Amino acid sequence: MNELNTENTAFIYPNPAELNSTVTIRFDSKSKETLQVEWLSIDGRMFLTNQPVEVDPGTNELHIPVPAIAGHGLYFVRFQGAKNNFIQRVVIN
Repeated sequence: MNELNTENTAFIYPNPAELNSTVTIRFDSKSKETLQVEWLSIDGRMFLTNQPVEVDPGTNELHIPVPAIAGHGLYFVRFQGAKNNFIQRVVIN
């Protein structure tokens, strides 16, 4: 069961983002755990993994660096944990 309610509570901003900047994602979690953060190209290939992040029950706000190697375009940021799994779309200008 997915314990993350992202239907109305996950936000990523700024979106679009700039190269070499930081995006913020705010979401609610029902459990404490470690999430792996991965950047995916539009065709679903992972090209970068960030350091794992700890999330707590309740509202979390993560600041994720935009990789310089991304280039301009549409990307996905995937968050994976034992109970929380979700993907957010981000445009890089």
